[in-house]
Amino acid sequence: MLLYRVLGLLDPPPQLVQGQVVGHGHGRRIQQERVLHKGRDAPGGWKLCLDLSALFLALVSLTGLLLGVLLPKSRRAALFVLGLGGLLFCALSVYAVR
Repeated sequence: MLLYRVLGLLDPPPQLVQGQVVGHGHGRRIQQERVLHKGRDAPGGWKLCLDLSALFLALVSLTGLLLGVLLPKSRRAALFVLGLGGLLFCALSVYAVR
């Protein structure tokens, strides 16, 4: 979905209508979604809710990782997924810096 801005001028007595449509493309949409995702413009209560949700999700993911590594049956698969995730993170970090 592309974002558009419409600029218009309505002049009723002479019945003139002028307009201009400006497309912002996908980059503008991604930028707006990033701002919304960070919660910068959220009121205080929502910021607290977002922070608590982030902490809860981080705790759940860390306990799942810990259980995967500590249990003998799933240790090999957990370490493989952990290594694969680390490699993917490093690759995306190098790509983002360039």
